[in-house]
Amino acid sequence: MEERDPEERERLKPFLDVFRNASVEEMENLLKRAKENKKQVPLTKNDRKRLKKVYREEMVKRSHLTRIAAAWIITVPASALMAAVLFFTLRGLMI
Repeated sequence: MEERDPEERERLKPFLDVFRNASVEEMENLLKRAKENKKQVPLTKNDRKRLKKVYREEMVKRSHLTRIAAAWIITVPASALMAAVLFFTLRGLMI
C-alpha cells in the first residue's frame, strides 16, 4: 500500500488485522463494509483490489484441491469395490 499519514495508518491497522485473521466469508463481508464505509476504513480503490485478490486466493487454496483429489482417489475405487461385491453376491444367489 502507498504511504499514508500516521493517523490514517492507525485507523487502517485494526481493519487489516481483522482481515488477516478472518475466514473467507468474513473477508467478503469486510470488503463490502469497507467499500460502503469509506470514511471509517480509508482504503483506496487499489487497496481494495489487492485485498479482493487475497480474498479470491483464499477461496481456492491448494490444500482444498488436494483434499478433493484425495477424496476422489479413495471413494471412487471404494464404491467400485462395493458394487462388485454386491454384483457377485446377487449373481451367486441367482445361480
